[in-house]
Amino acid sequence: MSSKNEKREGIYVELDVLLDTRMGTLKRINSDLADKIALSETYHSREHDVFDGIDPTQFKEVYQNRDVLTLSMSLLTNAIPLIRHLISQLGEQAIARPFHDGGEVFLNYYPYQLSREDVDEIQKAMTIWMQGIAPVTLINIPPNNLTPSYCKENYSLMLMYEYASWIDMHAEEFAKVQIPDVTLFVPAIYFEKKPTEEELKGMVKESMHPMQAIEFLASTIIGLKLIDVMHFSILSKDQKTA
Repeated sequence: MSSKNEKREGIYVELDVLLDTRMGTLKRINSDLADKIALSETYHSREHDVFDGIDPTQFKEVYQNRDVLTLSMSLLTNAIPLIRHLISQLGEQAIARPFHDGGEVFLNYYPYQLSREDVDEIQKAMTIWMQGIAPVTLINIPPNNLTPSYCKENYSLMLMYEYASWIDMHAEEFAKVQIPDVTLFVPAIYFEKKPTEEELKGMVKESMHPMQAIEFLASTIIGLKLIDVMHFSILSKDQKTA
């Protein structure tokens, strides 16, 4: 049993990481086309959120206005096994660290307006998915309140989808408060314009791959880790039958 003096490592997870609300957004725009995109070979290895047959501007607008209906059309992602793995690592580290007792998951359901019953159901489901290896607490924190200082105080690990706008939002505080010891896992995709092949060749020739450059440039303010977008996407057919 944990002592009240022991500290748990906070793991921040967004509901948009746990559920593939990108696919939920596609289904709201065109359900039949969304099904084809989900079954395509490129969805789980995409480099940006641009999809054949879907207007990018419309996708961005519908995604920015996502709501409970979007959630109802969104399926579980591959983030669950990743989170369990990260918690296991924290548990192993806790053995060698006095007054530490593994991880605790904080699931942020902002921007969704959920009923008390919805929150309770999600918490129960998340607790089951975590297989009892860590307690789960649901929170509702808007990005502007998720300051670097707050993250430094409460979290060791973070998982976000749209991270770039959050970093930009807090650029002024990041200049004063750096949190390189907080690891932030994000999808390795381009949120702005994807470089052309020629532009990419030029970038790599001049310095390093853009994804490596993003991690390097952010390393002084936060421990950014760009990982396969597969972790933030619905389970593929092969993964469901594995």
